[in-house]
Amino acid sequence: MAALGELRRRGSHQTRKPPARRLRAPLAALALITGAIYVATRLAPGDRRAANARRRQRRAEAWAAREYGPPYAENHNATCVEVAVAYFACDAEGLEALLANHAAHLKAGAVHLIYTLVVSRASLACAKRSQEAARLRARVDVRADAVASIDAYSRVLTSPSFWERRPCAYTLVTQLDVAACPRAAGILSDFVGPFDYVGGVTDRLRRRWKHVAPYHLNGGFSLRRVAAMRRCARLYNASRNWPEDYVFVTCPEIRLAPPAVADAFALDNGNRRPGPTAPLALHKPLGMRAKGRSRFGEQAIDVCGLGKPP
Repeated sequence: MAALGELRRRGSHQTRKPPARRLRAPLAALALITGAIYVATRLAPGDRRAANARRRQRRAEAWAAREYGPPYAENHNATCVEVAVAYFACDAEGLEALLANHAAHLKAGAVHLIYTLVVSRASLACAKRSQEAARLRARVDVRADAVASIDAYSRVLTSPSFWERRPCAYTLVTQLDVAACPRAAGILSDFVGPFDYVGGVTDRLRRRWKHVAPYHLNGGFSLRRVAAMRRCARLYNASRNWPEDYVFVTCPEIRLAPPAVADAFALDNGNRRPGPTAPLALHKPLGMRAKGRSRFGEQAIDVCGLGKPP
């Protein structure tokens, strides 16, 4: 019994908790260290918004990968051009018209065209019902739950992950308000190579953005070098909330097509006088007419060979 009592005494002594006063110094030191780490890593309000946007984008991409698998392995193939159709609103008639127009009149030249419908979760069902997309064997790239504004559209195109998953060395971004010209004098492969970004010239940089770029190339119908877009997307601070084409036009060391080359590629918003030969495409030729800025829209449509505007 004496031995048993001795064992109990030793056991109770070994499991006895240390006095609270012995824990005060370690706990105070731990609190100081935690506070210092929080202050050092705390994000500014703008940075927090950018971090939250990146977190939402990662969740959307994870969902798309689980539901549909990755649309492409990274393969920057120089023999193809991806035609990335921005389709975030369910407009079945507009999508069919665009794909039929591009298939008939967009002259690729020496490159092979791969069609991709860049969609949101909200527009995915409409994209899957497209007969023209099925005929062209268009792939589907789900980028977000919903894209209902220009800001949301810009967040998709300025995401580095968007450009990391493109299949070709060049991507041709096109929207539903674009029409390829039946009378186009050039071919798409003529514009592949010398420049990082080719698009129709617009006049919007004359006011707010003239200090960062000499002219603006619209992104509605634009040919872009994937490697350059990926680099610019990684440099961009998403808290600025800029339109995506401003982001790339003002990117450091970006090689923009000069206005003469841009005019042969596309005419944008009807604000440039068309030359004697038609460009590859028109983007929104009458879209700014209500604001008095579509000065040459009817001329552009006539030169392009699309018939008289309504």
